[in-house]
Amino acid sequence: MKQGLNNITGQNSIKDLLLKSINSGWVSHAYIFEGESGMGKKTLAYAFACQLICKEKSACGSCYECRLALSGNHPDIITVIPDEDKQSISVDNIRALYERVMIKPYSADKKVIVIPDAEKMVPQAQNALLKMLEEPPSYIVFLLLTKNSNYFLETVLSRCIKLTLMPYNDEEIREALKEQGYINVPDAVISCSEGNIGRALSLMTGGRFLELRKELASMFDLFFDSKPKIYDIISFLEQNKELAGDIFEIYLSFARELIMCHLCADETSRSDDFNAAEYISRTSLKGCMAFSDKVIETKKMLLSNVNFSLLVNSFVLSSREVLGW
Repeated sequence: MKQGLNNITGQNSIKDLLLKSINSGWVSHAYIFEGESGMGKKTLAYAFACQLICKEKSACGSCYECRLALSGNHPDIITVIPDEDKQSISVDNIRALYERVMIKPYSADKKVIVIPDAEKMVPQAQNALLKMLEEPPSYIVFLLLTKNSNYFLETVLSRCIKLTLMPYNDEEIREALKEQGYINVPDAVISCSEGNIGRALSLMTGGRFLELRKELASMFDLFFDSKPKIYDIISFLEQNKELAGDIFEIYLSFARELIMCHLCADETSRSDDFNAAEYISRTSLKGCMAFSDKVIETKKMLLSNVNFSLLVNSFVLSSREVLGW
């Protein structure tokens, strides 16, 4: 079984760059893979690592190096994690790495150091890593995985090639889920995944999500009904407080579909449970964009210690107002 870069769905520009560097024989000593959780940073990084240590440089899956890598026991692929009782990567974790870095590869041409959640390195740890980045042995390749490279010191950033993972398109998400055994993926999952394979997979296994989206879609008309009816939405949101994260993610997907319908009026709504085209004559592009802003604002407020009942009351009433613009 092959585990190389060519077997990974999407991220073609990053894969092309990495493959060209392998084929040309010029591989940088340090890369940053940046992207939110669920975007496949780890999958991409380990595929690159497997290809680097493969005797054929193809992640053939059959050579001694590949078999070791596939078992997760290759001595030349080293993963750095915090101590069990720590949340951050300490300076001691990085200093302990120094001795392993200075030892030549056990059997491969390269020694690959993978640091997942590299933003967890404290500044002292980053400075310790910097010493290795400044004068690395020729066989070393560092792969720093992070949700946000802004946590890195500028001196660390300047010595790495940064690769930012981009959102996956609909077909790439369908293909990735198909590989996980999900053949028929609802349009609603694609719409709410926001180009994130991990999120799409979570929605497929989340149980209540699709049912919840159908319920919210069936009540969307109430935003345009008489004022007493609007309280049916408020009541539903208050009764499902524990699902607030999913609820506002769904409302955000509704907002995006409404906006797309206004921008591409000749196209029908993509979703199989929310007919955005039905609301074209009842909304404006400005109103739908304002609704999107209201959803995003409310999602942020959920993270703070605010009264949930007051929050959903404000959201529903203000959404009714802006959708009517």
